Amino acid sequence: NQVGRRIAAQTPMGNMPWDFFIVDDPSVNAFNLPGGLVYVNRGLISEADSLDQLPGVLAHEIGHGAARHGTQLMTRSYGYNLLAGLLLGRNPSQGQQILAQLVGTGVLTNYSRNAELEADNLGVDYAYRAGYNPRGSADFFRQLLQMRQRRPTKVEQFFSTHPLSEQRIDRVESAAARYGNRGTHDTRDFQRFRSRLN
Repeated sequence: NQVGRRIAAQTPMGNMPWDFFIVDDPSVNAFNLPGGLVYVNRGLISEADSLDQLPGVLAHEIGHGAARHGTQLMTRSYGYNLLAGLLLGRNPSQGQQILAQLVGTGVLTNYSRNAELEADNLGVDYAYRAGYNPRGSADFFRQLLQMRQRRPTKVEQFFSTHPLSEQRIDRVESAAARYGNRGTHDTRDFQRFRSRLN
């Protein structure tokens, strides 16, 4: 929540409530739901080698939220009533139920290529403005490409909802190159937090 809210504060929706939840799942994945709800699997956190990599992924999900990509998909799929209930109630358990349903039906895999690229670019900007290395997401994405060859089942969920290619990662790195290189950030607190989730 500390890292996520610091990033969310850089968005046009920074004055709205944002909440971040860890899903007890060893696979690598993360999702954003309308209403400022972001879910991150513990498997993703444990695979993030440095503090910059986690904000890189969170910033991408926050980018989807700030651009209202999930709101558009859910409204098309479920209508305004469900969406209004989620936004007004801000009920985490309801969010988890909706998340499970969305994953099961594949709604969250329907982000367009343009939406993914927009979230990538916004995420790089938000991460940088929050004080993290904007290359964090590209570093993590490259790590996941390598992991896909060694342990495909651990990352198959991530790849189904976040299609990755070398070309896309190159674009993220190009976007990050417009900003200064802050070097790699890491803290003992993050590493302790990460080790608790292994």
